[in-house]
Amino acid sequence: MEQLIFEVIKPGSFIEWEIQDKDKWHLTSLILNLEASFFEANVALNFFNSELSSLRDMMKHNAEEWNRASEIKIQLYEKYSTLPFDERYFKVETEAKKMMWSEGYLPSSLNRKNHLLYAKMFLYSIDSFLKTCEVMSKAMYKPTQTLIDGIATLKLQFPHLTPVRNAAHHMEDYVRGIGMIRGKKQEIQLKPINNNFVNSESGALIVNSLNGNKYSQTMADGHLGEIEVSAGSLETVRVVFQNILDSYNWSGHKQHLPM
Repeated sequence: MEQLIFEVIKPGSFIEWEIQDKDKWHLTSLILNLEASFFEANVALNFFNSELSSLRDMMKHNAEEWNRASEIKIQLYEKYSTLPFDERYFKVETEAKKMMWSEGYLPSSLNRKNHLLYAKMFLYSIDSFLKTCEVMSKAMYKPTQTLIDGIATLKLQFPHLTPVRNAAHHMEDYVRGIGMIRGKKQEIQLKPINNNFVNSESGALIVNSLNGNKYSQTMADGHLGEIEVSAGSLETVRVVFQNILDSYNWSGHKQHLPM
């Protein structure tokens, strides 16, 4: 599958900004973190798209796997025919799985985790990008208006980003229906859901799920939050990143990213 590469131009090698030397060093480090977070999201997106593409071939693979598993289980049931039913069932299932694994068939429960893992990686990377921008907006770094506008753009385009990330990072609470509101843990009051995934007037607790290319998670306020893992989402971030870089003064050679 074609790999997407999102290009950015760094206007120079060194940032030239009239702030204290320590703050300038911090600002340089923050910009490097923007770069790291952005390209981590790029990597996550490519892995996510590749995984979704491979899922389209899964029906053929599943039929193949099911046939092979059936062959193995028939042999094992004959081997353990004298055992009580429960013990025989457990032995057959356990040995059949191990034999399948040795032949290169991965457990389906692990295969299904890949695209979810990449979606969360995308979510965390975009969240890190936004948080870094917010630190850069502190007065000591003399933030540009472009940076302030970029933060507003990200919050407008990804209104669920922070609450979804918070939920994803605290599954030990959210699986119990507990969320964090204004620094206090409390029971989540579920709100109605109506989309192509769930339709419920009384709401539903959705945790760590995918709806197409959208990472979905019930937020602390009871609404369903979603982050779209897509080229369009990352292009929004790319434009913000490029504008932020262009808003500062630089010295040294321009750089074409990624390296």
